Amino acid sequence: MHGRISKCVDSSLFLLKNRVFSLKTNPFHFQQVRHGIKNNTVDKLKQILANLNSECGTHLSRTGKKQDLIDRIVEILDQWRKTMDEERWTKARTIIYQIRNTGV
Repeated sequence: MHGRISKCVDSSLFLLKNRVFSLKTNPFHFQQVRHGIKNNTVDKLKQILANLNSECGTHLSRTGKKQDLIDRIVEILDQWRKTMDEERWTKARTIIYQIRNTGV
């Protein structure tokens, strides 16, 4: 009996974890990620843009002043939110967290 309960709880936690970051169910999280972009260095912003280009199929320029880089990233995130593009949003969120936390 405990085995079934444990599996059910694990499945529920997995589903809850995946829904917490959804564009539909948690717009606040989207805003946190969006507004956190400005806290990155220029090098990290360029890495984010490079990874968005390779992982999400964008063709965003990696040149310009810091604010230009921020604006490009925020603009594409806003576009994906508007169209509810969960797949690209999830990839972008992962890229942003990875670069912010590890620099890679």
